[in-house]
Amino acid sequence: MTQPQSSDSKASRQVMWQALLWAMTAFLAWTYISQWIWPSPPESAPADGQNITQQTADPGNGAGGNNGQAGSPIAPPVSGKPSQRVAVAGALSVSGGDTVETLVLGAQPGDTSREYPVGVTVSSLGASVESVTLTYHHEHVGQPEPYALLHPIADADGEIQYRSFTLEKIFFIEDGKDDQEFDLASMNWNFKKESIENGESVVCWLDVTDDEQPVARITMTYEVHRQPEELLQSDLLVELSVDNLTDTPFEVRWVMHGPVGVQRADSRFDDRNLFTAVRQPDATEPEVEMFRITGTVSDEDRVVVRGSTSGDFFWGAVANKFFTAVWAPVSADDAGRATYLNAIERVSLNGAPGAPSTIEPAVTLRYISRDTTIDGGTSASFPMECYLGAKSRAAFETVPEYVARNYFAQIPASYQIGPCAFFTPTWLVQLMIRLLGWFHAVVFNYGVAIILLVVVVRGLLHPLTKRTQVNMMRMQQANAKLAPKIEELKRRFGNDKTRFHQEQMALMRESGINPATQMFSCLPMVIQMPIWIALYTSLNYNIDMRHQPFFLWINDLTVPDGLIHLFDAPGKTIPLIGMIMGPITTFNLLPILLAISMYAQQKLMPRPKPNPQADKSGVDQAAQMQKMMPLMSIMFAFFLYNMPSGLTLYIMASTLFGTLEQLHIRRHIREEEARGGPPPKKPKPAKRSGPGVWQKLQKMAEEAQHAKKKTR
Repeated sequence: MTQPQSSDSKASRQVMWQALLWAMTAFLAWTYISQWIWPSPPESAPADGQNITQQTADPGNGAGGNNGQAGSPIAPPVSGKPSQRVAVAGALSVSGGDTVETLVLGAQPGDTSREYPVGVTVSSLGASVESVTLTYHHEHVGQPEPYALLHPIADADGEIQYRSFTLEKIFFIEDGKDDQEFDLASMNWNFKKESIENGESVVCWLDVTDDEQPVARITMTYEVHRQPEELLQSDLLVELSVDNLTDTPFEVRWVMHGPVGVQRADSRFDDRNLFTAVRQPDATEPEVEMFRITGTVSDEDRVVVRGSTSGDFFWGAVANKFFTAVWAPVSADDAGRATYLNAIERVSLNGAPGAPSTIEPAVTLRYISRDTTIDGGTSASFPMECYLGAKSRAAFETVPEYVARNYFAQIPASYQIGPCAFFTPTWLVQLMIRLLGWFHAVVFNYGVAIILLVVVVRGLLHPLTKRTQVNMMRMQQANAKLAPKIEELKRRFGNDKTRFHQEQMALMRESGINPATQMFSCLPMVIQMPIWIALYTSLNYNIDMRHQPFFLWINDLTVPDGLIHLFDAPGKTIPLIGMIMGPITTFNLLPILLAISMYAQQKLMPRPKPNPQADKSGVDQAAQMQKMMPLMSIMFAFFLYNMPSGLTLYIMASTLFGTLEQLHIRRHIREEEARGGPPPKKPKPAKRSGPGVWQKLQKMAEEAQHAKKKTR
């Protein structure tokens, strides 16, 4: 016959479910708030440019010139338009090529020679870069296609709206006349490909005329040099030059935007950002500022560097967590920093005509030059260097140009992205990366290196873990012995809670029990939490671990293990739970194995023996707490489902080693009990008699004062 449940049992169960409900509500609320702070905008597939037959003609030559110092208005965003061969502004006209074509510079499609670090597709439309691929990195594990760093941005109909490094506008000012403005983003340039010493170049040019009389030639040159992988360099050299073909001087001002189409590397949140590096007058190196790319079509352009500081502008970049596209102006004569810029803007590209409002946020930097005077028969040159590659610690710490410009600052700045950023001490992340690098140099497998890191951390924490567990076990045993006396106190002072707690604490002190011991039972896990977060950050932003395998199906430790492919991106989301675990595209086994191992460790945790004299409410409450432990394991599996497999591997290995440690500690306790209990504590040494240090110092001061009086 089933016994009726007591009112105390029902009340405790009701309190337990209320607490669980409030905890779930708080967690889901935090998840929603974190997604609002760190949004994950919808994906949009970029359109790839096509390689078409090249066009050749003589581009002419350019030489270095002088730079002016006048100001410049800020140009609006430029969207894609039908290509023009001739553009007219005032008395001047600009003429270019007839058809839109592309050329591939550097690494060709299917080329396995690996001579060039990048493959650059140059378009005659706007003399722009349509796409960039990285030879030494791949899109997917085990597949040969190179990683596409830059893409053109297209609208919903596939029409390209933006390309990288497009010269948007140029202004001519002659004899004090008003600016004559040309929209060059929609111009079709003449261009040809050439072989140069140790590399290749593409030269693009437009001719400016006045009533068919030559006035100027605008030339954009792209160069890629052979740079083997061991050099750690991955550069594209860009140079804009304007030749004055007349006998009278004129001024020019131009507007150009930087790299576009850098894709997100993380499916959970937008990991892309903008960087600008500016050196202040009293600083020894440039200071790097980061701007998150989280916006929509309503984003407004924003000036980030202007006027007086432009001479100290070092570089700007668009990056995701693994790769970066850096644009750096350089001096034409290598005499210090380039000073030809007047302003640098953060600009949203989402407002292109025909682009849907749901397009993924697209942001870049726009560069606006000063007014530059070009004397008759001379040229003005504006050289630029672009690093297009990985956020490589080795490259940024060894290549002199990268060190001088402080490219490395992008790496620690990226650690501040994501919901756990404010829990991440940068020095601890750097330490994790160093340790994993050292272990990998020995075992040549980052998965094994992670396990070795677990062994080191567990070994360092073992004395604390052992002492905590032993003390907790002893306290539970002592509590079991004191249970009858505590029940007696409840009967005597049940209505006076204050007196009951006072008498209970006095009883525990008399028995040598320290209640704080139980509070420190979770200390080893609390100490490990910063290590987990730092390891998560190092896995997320360490390019050396990208596409690094462990064993069997785990072929990339920076993404979920993905045992079985289920859905294509963006995947399926489970209501409510999907807010915790994110979209599902694969069946991930490691989080499930982790939940099982955590449950096994919880079963081995020391538990207090039930007190037969305790009231039923206390027994029911303890039983309910034991039933909640498996729920915690399941919640952990949901939370880590889409986390990097390297992090899940670390926590699972730590849990397994913790289980073995629990078995060892319990065996130690059993052996100790078999010997009659713990060894007696060593008596504390008796305090020495006589004056202490403070008394001695006071006596010395009095003697000094007495001697001083005698001298007087």
